Amino acid sequence: MELTAAALRLVDYCVDKNIFVELLTPAEMRIFNEFFTGRQNVDEPVLVIFDKVFEKILTSEVLTRNEEIQKDLFLLNKDKADSKNHMLDALIARKSPVRVPTPAQPRSPQTVRTNLQEDKDDPDEQTQK
Repeated sequence: MELTAAALRLVDYCVDKNIFVELLTPAEMRIFNEFFTGRQNVDEPVLVIFDKVFEKILTSEVLTRNEEIQKDLFLLNKDKADSKNHMLDALIARKSPVRVPTPAQPRSPQTVRTNLQEDKDDPDEQTQK
């Protein structure tokens, strides 16, 4: 839980201070942004960029001197591999415009169509819309 909270604070700080622009080349920044807009799938170049930027953040002397995030960096540097996973989760969570719960059971397209049709035919649903 501590690593998750530290990763969230560090990612928030880096996004708020626009740190990613300073750590990535323009080409890497383009791929980084395209991933978050859905135009780039997860592939090896994307993962390499994430690993590179997280490594630079964790080893940054400038960030280490910042009292606001010193403790978080110290904690995250204890286990870099695990910390990078937490940072990726934090970054994805921060960039997600909509958080929708995952259904407990996978639903077939037929089930979805049936549920939509039932909603359409239900008079109570019509008055709520």
